[in-house]
Amino acid sequence: MDNNIAPLSIFADNKYLYLLRSTESADSRADAENRGTDRYGGAIEVYDVENGSLAREIRNKDIGMCSAFTVKESNLYAFNAKTGRISLFSSSGSFLAAYDTKLSGVYADKIAVADNRSIVLKIRENTGEAAKIAVYNPDNGSVSKYGADRFYDSPSGGITEISDFCLFGEKSILVCLSCGRLSLFNIEKAVSEKSCVFPMTAGFMEYDGNVLYYAFDGPVSLSPGNTANFSNADSRRQTGRMLINGGFNWPQSEQELDAWLLNGLQMPVADENGRHYGMARNTKYLFFLDFIPAVQKGGKFSKPGFKVYRITK
Repeated sequence: MDNNIAPLSIFADNKYLYLLRSTESADSRADAENRGTDRYGGAIEVYDVENGSLAREIRNKDIGMCSAFTVKESNLYAFNAKTGRISLFSSSGSFLAAYDTKLSGVYADKIAVADNRSIVLKIRENTGEAAKIAVYNPDNGSVSKYGADRFYDSPSGGITEISDFCLFGEKSILVCLSCGRLSLFNIEKAVSEKSCVFPMTAGFMEYDGNVLYYAFDGPVSLSPGNTANFSNADSRRQTGRMLINGGFNWPQSEQELDAWLLNGLQMPVADENGRHYGMARNTKYLFFLDFIPAVQKGGKFSKPGFKVYRITK
């Protein structure tokens, strides 16, 4: 992989690992933390998921200023943040169709396609604004947008933001909130059906079978008062796991939540100062995209970089 061109997002299935590539070099990027904010890619690289060899590269004018993409049933969906169009490509990169979401000029950093054909995006309408969830219906062209308060009405009245979402069943998504809540949202009925406490550290989520995997986007911090936090003194990272299925009782306290938390998966540390900005999964692995910031040594700064790696579930 070309370490001078930082990937913006990551996706995986059981055959391939996909990376959305930026069109600017690491030296010229203005966003020092490489969080993907207001950054776009124009090419998607496809790698063999087992040996890491480059299988193909998808370049197409219809990808445009892509800020988020996903793959479903071998077809690739790419969101163009300039036009608001979602372009559909075959596995070989041939253009198939386009959907106008009416979200032109809106930045999306995550996209997913539900089994009922709804397309779900995590968006920011303006720089610095809180994230929202947008649900686009390709059958009638309608789009609905929901802020964090739609998923959980905090009794404390504090500021709550959307950290991440993932698909859950045919018609529902799970939404992670910064206040330490997890909400089950029915995208057809547009209602939050249930919610529960959730680790405050959670920043990324992937659901597979009966297990919800979650990780955070920054260095581990000690929080001994929160038993749901995974943390330790030497800053080793873990991926948390929670059993969530038809019998899940949506616990309302950390003590109740402990009964549903599984042992965390130990993760390698790409760099002590590194942080996640992408997470993906298939049935065998979890994949992470980490940003490695510049570090000053002897009066000089090292070059920022990234690392793509996987751990076995």
